[in-house]
Amino acid sequence: MGIYIELNNFDVSPRLIFLKNRIEYGAPNYLAMLKELTSEHELTVEKIAFLLPVSGGSVVSAWCTGVTPNYEAGEAFLELWKTVTNKTDQDIPRSKKWSI
Repeated sequence: MGIYIELNNFDVSPRLIFLKNRIEYGAPNYLAMLKELTSEHELTVEKIAFLLPVSGGSVVSAWCTGVTPNYEAGEAFLELWKTVTNKTDQDIPRSKKWSI
């Protein structure tokens, strides 16, 4: 009975609920970012792989086929893409946009 009273008296700010409803997220579109780096900035998949914590160019090429990189390689690739293109987190191409 004690926990019911505590939960019943728990107040949630309406602003908190409003902000949660506006959260949008989509996975990064690695294919679009790779195409941009290779076509506009003259980087090959081998050069990209050399700069990232991956074993070789075949790993980066696999991202073009829809393979998702592990967390460390994905974060490093996002930072590389932002540095080379002078863009921010808001400019990251996303796939499958959805909101809560």
